[in-house]
Amino acid sequence: MPSWPTQTQTTTTTTITKKQGGMLTREQIGKLESLDFAWILAPKPRIRYTWEERLEQLRQYHREHGTFRIPRTNGTLGEWLHKQRQFYNTNDERFLKHRYPKMLEIGFTFTKKPVGYQKSWDDRFEDLVSFGRVHGHFNVPCPDFAKDGDHSNN
Repeated sequence: MPSWPTQTQTTTTTTITKKQGGMLTREQIGKLESLDFAWILAPKPRIRYTWEERLEQLRQYHREHGTFRIPRTNGTLGEWLHKQRQFYNTNDERFLKHRYPKMLEIGFTFTKKPVGYQKSWDDRFEDLVSFGRVHGHFNVPCPDFAKDGDHSNN
């Protein structure tokens, strides 16, 4: 499941929240609230790390966990890694020339998303409902949940 639920907050405006370039309607919020969905905002990071420090944190994470799969919801390192993937997927010239090779050196691999890949809000909502039925909660641990559709190992 992507991290879009954790980036959502309610306000008193007609369109309610910022959601990766979009807004949630009152109807969509109502659907989430009908599940007793817990609205959680991640705090803004207070410490600024250099790109090289983040790369070292990524290397250390891999040493400790044996994987580079870090959910965006796993703090600022997960968000940083998501941005590196975005640079790769958008063929950012500066990234590809200077930073991409350094990530390859530590064993990180990139994969491109299929062109036009994007689930609708309703499809993601159904994924969330399915996850909740299986696990009894909506604290989705992996940002790739909706893409993978595999609820059994979470």
